[in-house]
Amino acid sequence: AVYGREGQACPRCGRRIRRMVLGQRSTHFCARCQR
Repeated sequence: AVYGREGQACPRCGRRIRRMVLGQRSTHFCARCQR
């Protein structure tokens, strides 16, 4: 799980975790792994 790890490295590939707000909710994901 990568929730709450914005700006940190993805444990799978090392890319930075991104945060996106959809409606009233936010989601955290890796742009490469889509996790």
